[in-house]
Amino acid sequence: MTTVPTTALPPQLNAPRPAGQGSAPAAPVATIDPIKLLTKYRWVLVGATVGGLLFGLLMHLLLLKVYPVWRAQVIFQCFQVQADIRTAIGASQVDDVALDRFMQTQSRLMTSSVVLQRVSEDTRLREEAPVWSGQFIKNGVFNSAEAFLELQDKLSARVIPQTSFIEMGMSYQNPKDVTAIVRLCKENYMATIKKQVGDANRAQIDALGKSISSMESAQKDLQTRRERLMLDNRVDTLNRQVPEATQTLQNVNMELTKLTMDKKNYGTQRDQMEEDLKNPGGVKYSDSIRDEVERDPLVAQVRQTINSMESEKRSLLQRYTPEHRQVKEIETALKGYQQNLVVMREKQLQQAFDAQLDRLRKFMNQLDAQEAELVSKREDLTKRLTELTRIQSSIEDLDSQIKQLIDTRNRTDADYRSLIALEGLQTNQRVAIVVDERTPDELSFPKLQLMLPAGLILVVAGVVGSLVLREIVDQRIKSPSDVNLIPKARVLGMVPDAEEDPAGVSNVAMAFRDKDRGVMAECFRQIRATVIKRTQQMGHKTILVVGGMPGAGSTSVISNLAYALAAADRRVLVIDANMRRPAQHKAFGMSEAPGLADVLAGTHTLTGVVQRTACKRVDVMTAGSRDKRDFERLSTELMTSLLREAKDSYDIVLLDTAPMVVSGDAMGLAARCDASILVVRAMQEKRGMVARLRNDLADVRAEHLGILVNGVKSAAGGYMKSNMKATHEYQTQGD
Repeated sequence: MTTVPTTALPPQLNAPRPAGQGSAPAAPVATIDPIKLLTKYRWVLVGATVGGLLFGLLMHLLLLKVYPVWRAQVIFQCFQVQADIRTAIGASQVDDVALDRFMQTQSRLMTSSVVLQRVSEDTRLREEAPVWSGQFIKNGVFNSAEAFLELQDKLSARVIPQTSFIEMGMSYQNPKDVTAIVRLCKENYMATIKKQVGDANRAQIDALGKSISSMESAQKDLQTRRERLMLDNRVDTLNRQVPEATQTLQNVNMELTKLTMDKKNYGTQRDQMEEDLKNPGGVKYSDSIRDEVERDPLVAQVRQTINSMESEKRSLLQRYTPEHRQVKEIETALKGYQQNLVVMREKQLQQAFDAQLDRLRKFMNQLDAQEAELVSKREDLTKRLTELTRIQSSIEDLDSQIKQLIDTRNRTDADYRSLIALEGLQTNQRVAIVVDERTPDELSFPKLQLMLPAGLILVVAGVVGSLVLREIVDQRIKSPSDVNLIPKARVLGMVPDAEEDPAGVSNVAMAFRDKDRGVMAECFRQIRATVIKRTQQMGHKTILVVGGMPGAGSTSVISNLAYALAAADRRVLVIDANMRRPAQHKAFGMSEAPGLADVLAGTHTLTGVVQRTACKRVDVMTAGSRDKRDFERLSTELMTSLLREAKDSYDIVLLDTAPMVVSGDAMGLAARCDASILVVRAMQEKRGMVARLRNDLADVRAEHLGILVNGVKSAAGGYMKSNMKATHEYQTQGD
């Protein structure tokens, strides 16, 4: 069952359909519509509700007579640890986690074997709870072991949520006995925690005393070590030596840094000059060396002589030609001096370069020596400063340890004195009784306010479960949604039960003609739209409409569909091919013969047997004469020729035939028609049978247009009566 659509118009189905023939839908899942289930079984559920209340009442009366239960309880309050005697109870900051852990521990202790063993062996138990104790006395001997097991099973303790309270209680049929048992459990529990707290406090006090003595001894040892260290290292001058050594080390580091930079600069110059010596193209002298050579007296004297000779040459050229003997002589002498200048300059450059390189090498050696001396000095200063710092740190560490030890000893001493003072307080055990036990005057079980709902829930749940199970295992087709559960099945549409149509249909076969504004008529209009769309797409004209089982309603479906197609300007021929139980002549109110059987027998023609109806677009060919009804002829070429002739004269040809379950006529006709429609009646056919019939129709020539569900009731998955009424009122409100 699926949810009934709320729309007033009767659509074929809300669920999506496969796009084409043979396409498989998603895996079907049967669902239960709670609204429909309530509607369908409302009186059963009302009866279950009443029965459930009565059942609860009877159970209450029975248990009240046979098994009444009384409950006695004690409520304890737990407190935070009172660390200071000057702090009021509850005034300290609350640690919820620690308090909750303490409360859980105490609730377990209340029902622990330590407490319950003491209660079961308490001699007062048999005197104050004689009825309860009597069940453990055999041959005049009280079995404390069995009493212990019973207490362990019945006594309970729980932390009350969001509070600092613990409830300890027990239930039993005798109110006085259960009160006495709870009192004994309370007293033995309080005695247990008092002993535990006392033992724990005494052990803690002793431990604190030993700790104080140990810390005093450790403090003396630390002070002795400090005094010895100060004496051995003359700590009176330590504060002056450390800053001096630090300042000296900083100065040495600064000198080393400057020396490193000088070495880098001069080393670069030296390396460059040594590289120049190795250059195959000769040394490239710097401008400074060249300037130095040019300032040399010998070079200057030669350069001056050359300048004088050049002046003399210019004077001779003014008086003589360049070929004159004196000009030639002066030129020869000038070239000699110029060559001499080049040689002298090169020699001086080489000497100046070598001298400068030698100076750089000596200077670098001096810098290396200075660096080694400073590094050694720095290492000595570092070691000295490290030693001084270590001594100073050791003294400071000893001072810190001594101070920390003194603080710890003072706190421990305060805890020691506070614990001695707290030992005498009543709140030291952190548990107090806030509500004492009392004899119960009200039953804890059974209670009417609990038994009535319990009986109601049990009965109604059982009934609902049975109904749901019944709906799940029910395989009948109840609505179009059940068809969707069949693999590859396509829903063509649905037709509601005629009795639920507010239009008041009296003749189901003529519902479209007589009540054209009824809900059934609207359903056939929806089916007509799908049929026309498919026939136009594929060019189909002959459609076989066959029921699954007798009573499916294929006859009334064909007659109404014929009028619906005629209303859409289609010329329709209805052929009654049900040779076994023909019914179309009754539906249309015409004679049974001549008809199809006569045409197939060769005694009449198609036009000679077709009968007109009141609608000029709908014609009918009845089954024909009884003596000529040979259903074997439905599977012959005569039938094929007849259908071919009918397609030439009509837009749509609808064929009615015997149900598929009782006859094979439908398969023979489906092999000769263009399309087929399977009609199933709601609440009659089962899904397995419909799936088989659908597969049979899908295997023949005719395209299977889908399955039409007929006679759907509102309580079984069709439209709700209110929706059908709304549809009818909407259709007729203009009248």
